[in-house]
Amino acid sequence: MAKRVRRFTKKDRLLIEDFIHSINSNLDIKISENKRFECDIPNKTIYLGIKNINKEELKLYNKWFTRQPFYTKVNKRIISILHEVGHFQTFNIIEFQERNEQEEWLDFLYENNIINFEELNFAYWNLENELKATKWAIEFYNNNKKYCDNLIKLLKI
Repeated sequence: MAKRVRRFTKKDRLLIEDFIHSINSNLDIKISENKRFECDIPNKTIYLGIKNINKEELKLYNKWFTRQPFYTKVNKRIISILHEVGHFQTFNIIEFQERNEQEEWLDFLYENNIINFEELNFAYWNLENELKATKWAIEFYNNNKKYCDNLIKLLKI
């Protein structure tokens, strides 16, 4: 069973764009909606997840996240937004290319029943650029709690 997720309005997207621009004025990023949170670095776009959340995947993410040394109790939607910004802040072309290859390999392993859904997700979240983006998001949140909490209130998330 999936959990309903509130859609982001046009006003929300503009607030998030302003928020991102205030983090780094050199980031000229478009905000768009997609099935899940993700970024498209070549096209300078962050996609906001509007899909219903898969409970199994959310449970696995919480299990993985709470075991990380950088774990802190935070609003998952703001961390999802910051995580995607973190990809732009920590971008490295070589890691980006390696990540694409590693992701294809993980998909191959999963599709051929060599690894299960939990192993697939844990391996993905532990890819170097994924970890860097998550660590950047947590660090930014911890250093800017009032600013982030204000955005959380404005977005009602």
